[in-house]
Amino acid sequence: MQENEHLSVRPDKETVVSLITRVLPDYLQILEDCSNPITWRNLAQRFSENIKRLKIENYVHLYEDEKRIPAALICAVMSKEEQAEFIAEINAASPEEQQEILREYGRPGGKWDQLSDEMFPEDAETQQQQLEAFERLEGEERTEAVKRGQYLMGFFMAWLHDTLAVMVFGQRMTDLVPKALAGDKSAYALAVQVDKNLIHEHPGFKEIHQKALTEGDTDFLEKVGYRLAAPVTRGPIRYAGVFVLFAMLETMKWLDALRHREILDICDAANLDRWQNRIEDENAITKCLQKYRRYQKTGGVSMH
Repeated sequence: MQENEHLSVRPDKETVVSLITRVLPDYLQILEDCSNPITWRNLAQRFSENIKRLKIENYVHLYEDEKRIPAALICAVMSKEEQAEFIAEINAASPEEQQEILREYGRPGGKWDQLSDEMFPEDAETQQQQLEAFERLEGEERTEAVKRGQYLMGFFMAWLHDTLAVMVFGQRMTDLVPKALAGDKSAYALAVQVDKNLIHEHPGFKEIHQKALTEGDTDFLEKVGYRLAAPVTRGPIRYAGVFVLFAMLETMKWLDALRHREILDICDAANLDRWQNRIEDENAITKCLQKYRRYQKTGGVSMH
């Protein structure tokens, strides 16, 4: 994914809204599981099983640079030839032209949507047809299909945990992981609370943990042990839908750039119930944002 890591243009709003409206329901279900130690352990176990089955243990390296996460998505949706063409097109384009290129990919019915429909069909008949078509693949075609699936799941895992970290701690995993690798013990503990796979799958995290064991750093080990046992959030979140939406916008560098009227429009596009989420108007969005910022400062303690 190295050749794509220089891609830093922010996706346009239409692309962001399209992506959020597709994945928000799944993220809300995951967030519900995050608030309970038992359901979170079960969810983490399922994630671990999928990671091993798809052999994507190295997805944790995506956290080392924020550009790697969108790069993984690009690798999922494009062949090597298409990536080369895309990179050449991006490199030759002005920032405004880059936005237009991404808009074409991200618009409703665009290439991202088409890929999502192909990879995650909703009806059982299409799912069965897709499985049968995959089983018929051989050689390079099969290898390419598996590789794209790995990149897509790696993107999903990284963006999911990045969003959770932003919402709960006000820091991205792409902030916490580099800090941890540079010796920040607090960042290490927070990072492993959000994504426990780091301590098992990232060589740098394993080395730091092993060094602490060897040197008898009990204070650090106790903090890590506490974070590993803790769920990502502490109890149910009253404004879960809108908080997750805020976090998604923040990971894509849009939250602070939007007027509150625009955020309310995105809430509507994502089918968030205004009454249930207490977002009846722009003033309500302003108040909810204030609660969201306080929630980030408390490390996941729900604000009622």
